[in-house]
Amino acid sequence: MPTLQGVKFFKLQLGLLSLGLLILYAPVFPELWRDWNQDPNYGYGIFVPFISAFCVWHKRKEIAQIRPVPYGPGLLIVLFGLSIYLIGIAGNELFSTRVSFIVVLLGILMTIWGKRGAKTVSFPLCYLFLMIQLPYILYYAIASPMKLFATKWAVYAVDMLHITVHHQGNIIYLPNTTLEVANACSGLRSLTSLLTFGIAFAYIAQQRFLPRAFLVAAIFPIAVISNILRIVVTALLAVYRGPEAAQGFLHETSGIVVYTTATILIFGTNEVLRSIRRWTAQPQSMKPS
Repeated sequence: MPTLQGVKFFKLQLGLLSLGLLILYAPVFPELWRDWNQDPNYGYGIFVPFISAFCVWHKRKEIAQIRPVPYGPGLLIVLFGLSIYLIGIAGNELFSTRVSFIVVLLGILMTIWGKRGAKTVSFPLCYLFLMIQLPYILYYAIASPMKLFATKWAVYAVDMLHITVHHQGNIIYLPNTTLEVANACSGLRSLTSLLTFGIAFAYIAQQRFLPRAFLVAAIFPIAVISNILRIVVTALLAVYRGPEAAQGFLHETSGIVVYTTATILIFGTNEVLRSIRRWTAQPQSMKPS
């Protein structure tokens, strides 16, 4: 059990260092807030700090039992994070300065709290990376192949329904109209937001590493399949209800289809994993032969 004096000193250190960290990174947070509010690809980022805080609260009993044991090498992580910060400031590069905040915070906790304490909150800290906007050059490098992949398989599905359809790149040609699968429809936006939800859900719903990893890995095909479904439904609306209906659906309710379908599949996958865990935990004599 941590001593009362040790806990007070730890809280004092953490409070002072946190204040210094907030002052140092004060210019970073307004820009991050602006991106959350203005960039539709990262609107979910505003929820990440709250989910991270909930994950810390979820482990509050374990955290309360940890005795602060300062760990000197944690200063190397602090220095590394500050180096990233200075490089980002010098190059006017937002991604580096934002990432450095999490690295420095992890280093500070490791230095004054110790390896065990830092390990206990490592997931909530690393989860904060999800609130940071990817550099656009990287974002579009990922979105472009995803867009072409979704177009190809959506066209294949529509063709299976005996509807005349073909595509060139990300343009789908239907009998009465053409549809463009834009970057916003590539599936990357839904993938990143679903990962943000799914990673936290897996962390709380599953207790072991392998089920957590499997549930998170399942989000990738779930997001891709859900996005393909959205494109297929849009194409069917364009054929049977006209281009105007398809455009209205695409911009107003397609997100509901994607997230509802994907969320059901994520919860369903979790239930399958829980059923497997219960079955494997049964004595051999109770399992059906």
